Parts: sequence; C-alpha cells; structure tokens
Amino acid sequence: MGQIVPVVVTAGTAIAGLMKGQRRSRANIRYDAEILKELPPDSEAYKRLAEHIEDRVNVMAKVEREGSRKPFSAIWCFIFALGFSYAGVVLYALDHWWAVLTAMVVFVFVLFFLYLAFDYLVLAERDEKGNRVTRSP
Repeated sequence: MGQIVPVVVTAGTAIAGLMKGQRRSRANIRYDAEILKELPPDSEAYKRLAEHIEDRVNVMAKVEREGSRKPFSAIWCFIFALGFSYAGVVLYALDHWWAVLTAMVVFVFVLFFLYLAFDYLVLAERDEKGNRVTRSP
C-alpha cells in the first residue's frame, strides 16, 4: 500500500494540471462577457470591460498560436518525483528521527518536481531556451 501512494500522487497531479489548461481563461472571458451584457453600452465601465475582454482574447489566441509545452522535461520531472517519493516513503518507514526528517526534506523535492512538471505541461509562451515568458501587468 505504501508503495502505491507516490504513484497515485504523481499521476493525480499530472491529470489535474492537464485538465485545467486554458479553460479557466475561457471561463473568465465568458463571465466578463455576461457582465458586459448587463452594463449600459454608453458607460465608461462597458468600454473598459470590453477592452479587457478583447485583450484577454488576444493574449489567449497568441498563446494558442505560439505557445508550446515541454513534454520531455515534464516526463523527467515525473520520473524524479516518483523516485524521490519512493525514497521518502522508504526513509519514513525506517522510523528513526533522522530518517523522518530526511523524508520530509525529500518530500519538498517531490513537490518541487511536481510543480516543474505541471509548469512544463501548461501551454505557454516560451523563450528560445524553452523557459516560460512572464508579462508584467
């Protein structure tokens, strides 16, 4: 039972990351469009919200057109996360104070690799090295 936990955690994180994608952005645009319908067309709020929606649609279209993923890096991260998970479970099972502390440190690495794997699987704008491009607001 203890050996299946790292596999389930790793797979669950991967599935959760892949399921979100750009659905959240689309949902936000949809909600903003519903609010836009309720505003009077000649108001300043209507104009600002319409510009905001247009900007979000342009950004989303650009990401879908030019964005990329790093699947091989994500696979390596999942492999490392799985290996570190197994090592952490083994260390924790030793039931020595030093092994439990070491297992906690190992699990921090597991979280780090799972975060990286999720980041690599997300469709995003990337530079020539493959790193995610962040925009300042």
